[in-house]
This record gives sequence, structure tokens and C-alpha cells, in this order.
Amino acid sequence: MSCLRSVTAMLFLCVASAGALAEQASAESFPVGYTVDVDESGVSTGELGGSGSLTATGSFGRARECEQSSDGGPFSIGHYPPLNCAEAGRNYATTGSPETPSEFLYTGNEHCVAAGRPVSGSNFFWHVRLPHTGYWHIATYIPSWTQYGAGDLYVLSSDEGQSQSGSVWQQGFHGQWVGLFGSHRFTAGQEYTVQLPLTDSEDPFCHYQTADQMEWVYDGPSSPSAAILEPADRATYPEGALVKTRFACSEALNEALTSCSDSNGSSGGAGALDTSELGSHTYTVTAKGVNGATGSARIGYTVLAHKIVCSQGSGKLTLSPGLTQTPTVQTARLKGTLTGCSGGGFTEGRFSAVLTSTGPTGCAILSSAGGQPASGTLEVTWRPKAKGGKSLGSLQVSLGQASEFPLDGMIEGGMFAPASIFGTIAETYTNAPQCGVRVNERVKPVKTATLTTSPVELY
Repeated sequence: MSCLRSVTAMLFLCVASAGALAEQASAESFPVGYTVDVDESGVSTGELGGSGSLTATGSFGRARECEQSSDGGPFSIGHYPPLNCAEAGRNYATTGSPETPSEFLYTGNEHCVAAGRPVSGSNFFWHVRLPHTGYWHIATYIPSWTQYGAGDLYVLSSDEGQSQSGSVWQQGFHGQWVGLFGSHRFTAGQEYTVQLPLTDSEDPFCHYQTADQMEWVYDGPSSPSAAILEPADRATYPEGALVKTRFACSEALNEALTSCSDSNGSSGGAGALDTSELGSHTYTVTAKGVNGATGSARIGYTVLAHKIVCSQGSGKLTLSPGLTQTPTVQTARLKGTLTGCSGGGFTEGRFSAVLTSTGPTGCAILSSAGGQPASGTLEVTWRPKAKGGKSLGSLQVSLGQASEFPLDGMIEGGMFAPASIFGTIAETYTNAPQCGVRVNERVKPVKTATLTTSPVELY
């Protein structure tokens, strides 16, 4: 794939993977609020993934959720194991809804075990592997049922070690989500757990506690991040070329940035590649937070020796049928001269190209910063004639009134082949302000422009 990237006073042709650039730009675009939900049936996530399971040790049972009531009752008191919804005189909840899950697990606490009650003594574990490193908070769903834990204590594992929740009286939150743990740091792909042990901190009686949905919700990044917006990864440039860069940094959750700079010492979101030496190179941007955490992005590029350099160029562009308010496909003919050339014994190159716009083109390209791409064939005749020689290839240029457009092209035959073209071109259209304007009952198409180029290199 070939791609265009504009630079100051110069332009380059890149043959690279655009996907690498897109990946860097979106490195910290993971959506806040993304949820990984784990229950007895497995895990429920979005397109960005996550995995998990709910497991149990010891004796436990399965129950279906009851229909909601104002106080969670009627309850199953003095029955071991507890009565189900129908036995307690309650309807079952509607099935198939994420807000009212139909099934959950339950077990008796340590006092049930001491009293020899059945279906008791299980510890529950929610296991999870999260798809993105950062801060996540955790909540659990308490189903509507006939029996509840009176003082459950949940235990979380995270990158910060183990944390214990406050006491949760499940009956007080029947049919609701309960926030258990605020933002904690997790690393993508590692396994973490929330445990519900037998401990009952409220009273010394036998209570049956429930285990249903546990969700991890993404709050934000735990480290700052960097992205290189331009140029693309794995491009090639001629020696000494001026290739500007654009980059950006994002702060971590609740941690401001202290710096965002590139490997050449530039900051403020703009810099340049070092093209002073031939060979393969790496360009890096580093973000640093006030607490010392860092994030980085990098691209590779290659510097090649140029084959010929021409210090400037000028010429003329002619459009057919010309620009009007009604866009139409244009044929562009370019003719001109490259001067101040060095390399291969040539001092001048006369060029001609015939290009076709990739889509309908009208006056609009003269009043915007963008342009309409046009591509076709290129021929350069090198002088002095005594040495002879032509270069044949392809060229793509945007048609428009911007101060500079990339010259994207390849020399595929003749002198200097194979070679890439590096440079920019500016177009100044004759009578551009009158494009589409009726003068003396006529609207004249804008057909011509003068051309000037930056230094043009073949490499």
C-alpha cells in the first residue's frame, strides 16, 4: 500500500502499513464504562473481550430469582436449605433479562456449617481476565430471594494486592447492584478474583448467602500514553529530508502529565525525524505522569541515499474541461522544468504528466485546504542532452489551491529506476476567485494554474 504524508517544504512517498499508525493513535481509546460481567453461566462482555467464571468449593445449591417485592419477603425462616420462591409463596422473576438474572448460587455460612445444616460451607470465587490494563471498579448483583447473608465480606485481588469490602447485608440490596470496590489497577490478561468466604460479620446465626453477577467496569488508564500521528511506520526517506512529525499524549486516570516529548528532544506535539544518517532508525515519543509512570509510542523508518536532487521546479497545469460549480472528472496536464539538479551528471529535468482526477471536481477545491487526488503517467527528460536519458513512471498529485501538496510518485523505467519521488508542489489557479461566477452572461471554467515545487529528490 502506498500512502501520502505532508511535511514542511518536502514530501515523501511511503510504502508502509497504515494499520500500525491507526493502532498507535487508538492505543488509549479503550472506552470508559466498558463492562466484563461474570456469573454462574460464564462471562458477558462486549466486542473488546474479557473472560471469567464463577466457581465454588464445598456444598452449594442453585436457585432461581424471585419476583421483586418491597422488602424482599416473604422469607424462608427456619428452613434448611431455604424454601424456593414458589414454596415461600412468591412468583419467580422474569427470565432472560440481564437486569433480573434467572439463576444464582447459594450456600450456608460458617454458623450453618457449625449447626450441621445442609447445602453449607462453600466459598465462591469470581475469576476474571480483563482485556485492557488500567483502573476498574467492581460491583455485584444481589438477586431477590427467600434468604440472605447478614454480613458478607468480599475479598478482591488486584495489582495492589488484596482488599476487603465493607459488610454487605444482602437483604438490604435485593434486586440491586452493590458497589463493592472502587478503582483498582489490573493488568490485561492476568487472572484476578473476588472471593465471597463463609464469614458472617453481623450475627451468630445460620444465614444463606447468594452468589450471582460480578462486574468489572473500566474507569481509565493506569499509565499515560503516547501516539505518533504522523508520519507512518516503516517509511523511507532520502538523506537530509525534512520530515515533520505530529504526536500527542494522554494522561493516566487522576494523574496529570508532566511531559510529552520525542526522542529528539521536541515537545508540544510537533518535531522532526533525524534523517542525517543512512540506515534504519527508530523515533519514539514518551509520555510521563507526575507520579513517574510512563507510556511510549515508536515508529521505525529508513534513510536512503538520494539519486538526484533538483533545488526547485516550475511549470503549468491545464485542466479539461475545467472547474465550474458543477463537479466533473478532470484531465490534468502538467508541464515544467526542474532546475538546480545534481546527481547523475544532470543539471535540469523537463517533466510532463497526464493525470485524471479520481472523482468529480469543481470550484470547491479552490476554497478549501483539501484537494482532489489525480493520478496518471509521468515522464522526465534529463539534460544536458549529451548524457541523454529519460525517467518514466507514475505520479499522483492533489488538485487544489493549498500552499503545498505531496508529490507521490515512482520512477519505474529509464534513468534512476527504480526510485521514489520526494517533494511538494504548490498550485496557483488563474482567476480562481471568479470560478463559477457569471461574467457578461457567461461562466468561464477555471482551466490553468502555475506550478512551483520544493526541492525534488529521487531516491
